[in-house]
Order: sequence, then C-alpha cells, then structure tokens
Amino acid sequence: MPTVNLYATFRDVTGHKRLETPGSTVAEVLDWLVGQYPVMLGELFENGTVAERVSIFISGRDVRYHGGLEAPVSADTIIDLFPPVAGGNRIEQVFGGMGSWLVRSSLLRWGGSEQPDGSVALEGAKVWINDVDPLSVGKLVIQQVKISVEGPEAQRWMQKITLSVARGGG
Repeated sequence: MPTVNLYATFRDVTGHKRLETPGSTVAEVLDWLVGQYPVMLGELFENGTVAERVSIFISGRDVRYHGGLEAPVSADTIIDLFPPVAGGNRIEQVFGGMGSWLVRSSLLRWGGSEQPDGSVALEGAKVWINDVDPLSVGKLVIQQVKISVEGPEAQRWMQKITLSVARGGG
C-alpha cells in the first residue's frame, strides 16, 4: 500500500504523521483519505481540483508535473502532502553578479528538470529564476537575478544556491 506522509495541519486534521492507504493513483489515495477524514476535502480541494496552495510530492517530485492526480502509485510509493505554511514556504533573494543562465545550469546539473512554467523542479522544491534590473554604481553595471524557491526543501536549496553564487557558480 502507498504511504502518505502528512505535514503540519494535515497531521492535526488526521491525527497521524503517516498513513498506509489503498489506491493505484494519486486520485484514489486522496479519495480514500477524504473518505476517512471528510474535513480533508476542504483542506485539499478547491473548485473540484487540488488547491494551488497544497503541495503533493511523489518521491520528492511535484505531482503537477509528473502525471497529476492520475500519476500511478504502488506499494512502495511515498506521497508527501504539504498544506500551506503560515507565512508561506517561498524564499526569495536577489543576487548580484550572476546571470540567470548560470543559476539554471547549476540547478540542472544538480538533478533539476525544466518545467513548463519556466521553473526548475528539484527534489522537494521548485525554483524560479528571473533577471531583474541591474545595479548601477557610476559606470559600473552589475547584473542581478532574483531566485525564488518554494516547497518543503526550499531552505536547503536556497542555502545550496547561495553557496554556489558565492563561489561564482562553482
């Protein structure tokens, strides 16, 4: 049976950190979960679809980009369900002296995958990279990039990105 790890308020709602559930797709697992804990319906869904604020990961990958609710699961599948975190689980920082192409190439080298929305998916996080207006000091112009990291592993990935930027991308 697939295992569902529940975090934060989802633990409070169900009274469990982890549940073994029946189901062969993410949708079937969530249906079972809602059947057992009806209050989860309002926590997980909005207008008939998974709420944008809810994060569902299979083996560290966001299901939105890996089959959605129809993604298959098996007995050894681990599903992580994250509710919205108070204050958000998105970290943003502007870095100077680094091009977006270099940050993106580092993320891909670390095992990230390009997503249709322009982000890079990493284990437990999504990263957006945006060029911002350069910093000008006299005649000196310093390229800047804004990096936004979201997901349960956002802090860990932002630390790794920050260290890489400090090394000049190395």
